[in-house]
Amino acid sequence: MSTRIDPRQPFSAEIRRIVSEETGIAVAALETARTDPDKGFHECRKAIKRLRAVWRLIRGGDEPYCRVQDVDLRRTAGLLAGLREATALVETAQRLAAAADDEEEAAAAATLLSALEARRSVILEARANLDPAIADATAHFSRLDFTAMRLPDSSEQASEILGQGARKGMRRAMRAFEAARGTGDAEAFHDLRKAVKALCMQARLLKSVWPHMGSNDRKAMEAFGDRLGELNDLHVMDTLLAAEGAGLVGEDACAVLRAMIAAGAQKLKRHCLRDAGRLLEPRPSPVAREIADRYSRRAGKAPRRCDVAA
Repeated sequence: MSTRIDPRQPFSAEIRRIVSEETGIAVAALETARTDPDKGFHECRKAIKRLRAVWRLIRGGDEPYCRVQDVDLRRTAGLLAGLREATALVETAQRLAAAADDEEEAAAAATLLSALEARRSVILEARANLDPAIADATAHFSRLDFTAMRLPDSSEQASEILGQGARKGMRRAMRAFEAARGTGDAEAFHDLRKAVKALCMQARLLKSVWPHMGSNDRKAMEAFGDRLGELNDLHVMDTLLAAEGAGLVGEDACAVLRAMIAAGAQKLKRHCLRDAGRLLEPRPSPVAREIADRYSRRAGKAPRRCDVAA
């Protein structure tokens, strides 16, 4: 599968190809979820994120359609969130255990990990909410009608749509960076994470025309997004411990764990702000114009025979 938009192919056909393939991946993942819910839900949610990045990128081509699709996908992702959140908490507890500096920290992290693994097992074994979530998400994808999407095939119009979408994505990331740098709030860093993840996916879609976004740059941006994800996981864990920590691990262990989380979060915030200043584009408009220009130039080149056959 190629998730890259080929400027030499009709724009509307390329978008339908990509969203059809991603939808197929999501549906296949939901089938996997019937026997392996953790893996299936995770893969489906990743496909949903990629689809939402597509709709955001091309929204200027068919605003009403793309907006409806984005809202529906957000709701569908929410149906699958419970189990993934339980697994993310387990993974965060594992990272805390690996980062323990002494026996007290190690014991507290081990107690937390055991409690969260037990909680996750209950969700997996009960399946009370899993089967309806699979059915609802599958029904969403079965209702999709890509023929209702109205996109131009003119390279000039397509380049304008993609340039506009890329510019909005870069501006969204810069606004989130400025908010995170200014406030230091967990919610601001979470917004930055979402913006960076979407930007990474859009850069992959525009791989052939996005300047200064080669393979190494994309990998660095994706690693940045992963660090922001770890930071968000720490915030979610701290929120859980603030509400339920005494019951989960006891008051003393809870205090130890929250101190570990606070130290880890501060370190990650410093790294993330440094990465943001290095990787995010402070002047999106010139980059967006270059994306549009490159798309238009490449659109004038006929596909090679092997490309057409593929």
